[in-house]
Amino acid sequence: MTDDVTESKQRVPPMNMLCFFPWVTVAEPIDCVDFELVPYRRHAATDEDRRPEHATLDGILAPYEEMSGGPVASATLLRHGACGLTDALSGDQRAEVFLFSELVAFAALAKREFFGFGNRYCNRHTFAFYVQSFDGAADGAAIDARRRDGNTRTRVTKNAYRVLRPPHVSPQFDAVRLDIPLLRALLAARNDDGWNDLHEAIFWFNLANTDSDQHSPDGELIMLSNALQRLLRCKSSKEKELADAFASAHEWRAGLDLSQFQHVTTHMTEPGLTFHYTWIRDLYRSRGELAHGRRQTNRRFIWSTDLHLLLGAFVFPRLAKAVLAKRGLYTLTPDDRSELAAFEHLLACPDLLPTNRKDGDPFPWNEILRCARRGALCRKTQDDLETKDRDNS
Repeated sequence: MTDDVTESKQRVPPMNMLCFFPWVTVAEPIDCVDFELVPYRRHAATDEDRRPEHATLDGILAPYEEMSGGPVASATLLRHGACGLTDALSGDQRAEVFLFSELVAFAALAKREFFGFGNRYCNRHTFAFYVQSFDGAADGAAIDARRRDGNTRTRVTKNAYRVLRPPHVSPQFDAVRLDIPLLRALLAARNDDGWNDLHEAIFWFNLANTDSDQHSPDGELIMLSNALQRLLRCKSSKEKELADAFASAHEWRAGLDLSQFQHVTTHMTEPGLTFHYTWIRDLYRSRGELAHGRRQTNRRFIWSTDLHLLLGAFVFPRLAKAVLAKRGLYTLTPDDRSELAAFEHLLACPDLLPTNRKDGDPFPWNEILRCARRGALCRKTQDDLETKDRDNS
């Protein structure tokens, strides 16, 4: 290579880059250590609200469309450190923003609510994240795709490039809710000696919560089990190690008498176990059958795959908080403690999924959590659950 060629390459400016979540809206800028989440609205309220680069942002985000047609009206941009919104990022910086996007998704999954309406539910694909390079005006996209025999790059023109919001990603009409204290704790945990396990645990948990029809529930259950093993830093693949680690990760203190719940006790092989210990063993045994390719099995499980995924989606972020709290990186809130206390009662409820629910009937899930957040699970709640269990047995 001649000096002229090298000099010419040095004079070529690096490609600009924009990092963004096209399906997510934040109400205001959120500063998180080395990162900032910045709201974007296509139709700015005033000229003062429009950034100097707003026309460029409009062009880059124009291909990202709602299913009803037309570009997204709002999105969330990501700024790294002291960089501008459209500055080029190094390879290390790109790796950091992708990691941060994974943590943002997890912080949102930790705040989502089940059995309700509106914007309190999300999934991993709600937080689809893109880093788009461009040079000058946005005029299309170059898409890299992996293959088993290499990779391909496809150039798509501006007029042809379209990315539709997936059907399983609900529109977020209001600003997304993030667990900011958890997000900050996770960023601080990057310097902790348990970071690699925690990072892998979050990766597997997020992957098990996409709601995509391209992922089977069986595969999601395997990924959920993987996430729990990594979170609890299990060194082997033995069931007892996972169950013991799960039981000791938090002081559950629910105090339920399992003998009153026949839908659980009729399938138990060992007496005297707690609900949470029984649940994690049941999850692991279900995972074992599926991981070894046995989708059809004669083994009886206490909780169905769908219930395991629901219960795991609830308890995993809260257990992660308990793990971070033990490392001095997070402080459990009263809500965290009440929700962890509610877990054993959720496990005890025989009809969490609304298969036979009539319109207007309250969801048992919401009733249990509502009672827990009032300070303690009252005796009436346990009596109601025991009565339902006897009626169903």
